Amino acid sequence: MTGTVSRLGRLSTASIAALGAFAIVLSSASVPAVAGEPATDVSPAASVVAVDTSNPTLDSSEPSGTSEPPTDVDMADTAPVVTAPVSSDDPSAAFSASVSSAAPAAAVTAAVVVPKPVVTRIAAATAVVRAAESHIGARYRHGATGPRAFDCSGLVYRAFTQVGLARRIHDLHSARALYAYFRRHHLASRSNPQVGDLVIWGHGAHVGIYIGHGKAISALVRGVRIHAVSAVLSGFTAYLHLHLAGLTVPVRHPRA
Repeated sequence: MTGTVSRLGRLSTASIAALGAFAIVLSSASVPAVAGEPATDVSPAASVVAVDTSNPTLDSSEPSGTSEPPTDVDMADTAPVVTAPVSSDDPSAAFSASVSSAAPAAAVTAAVVVPKPVVTRIAAATAVVRAAESHIGARYRHGATGPRAFDCSGLVYRAFTQVGLARRIHDLHSARALYAYFRRHHLASRSNPQVGDLVIWGHGAHVGIYIGHGKAISALVRGVRIHAVSAVLSGFTAYLHLHLAGLTVPVRHPRA
């Protein structure tokens, strides 16, 4: 019995000595065997801090591996991220950079491109009539020239100005002034009206625009209306001939 205990004691002593020698071997494996040579076993902490010191964005004055990271922090989160410079020899990288820089400029150019309207020309008489008819229903107000209210001469002035023909009525704003001017220049008569001519009633008390087929458009007390030339109570006086036949004016249409 005593011999068995002695053998167990010697065995335990030998095992402890072997384990100690193994621990010494493991600890010495991470230390360089020869001065000046790198260690063959690199710990995770050393791999995190041992970055390329040739990168100018890093501080080369701090030696690598001088501090241990905290053990309760994930090493993947604390590893520094180093952005590699784009090589001038890589054509794909240069192409990607050129596309990225050109894309915003192209977007801005597309945003400011506005299609130009289509410009056509129509008969001046037709344009004047359409301009006057666009105000049908507007109320009457003495001295008003639109766009929501008119008197008789104000409607005439607005229609001709709207299509760029204010000079055809010599920028006159009064029914009496219009009648006097055209009569003085022998351009007033009681026959042969043409679309776009002016119509005078009551020797200059009222004025309208002839639209054809014995009808005119004017600003009456009830507002802007189309009516027969003979319907005005003050009585028809004369047509003022503007000679718009053959004359055209430009009209802008939005491009589809």
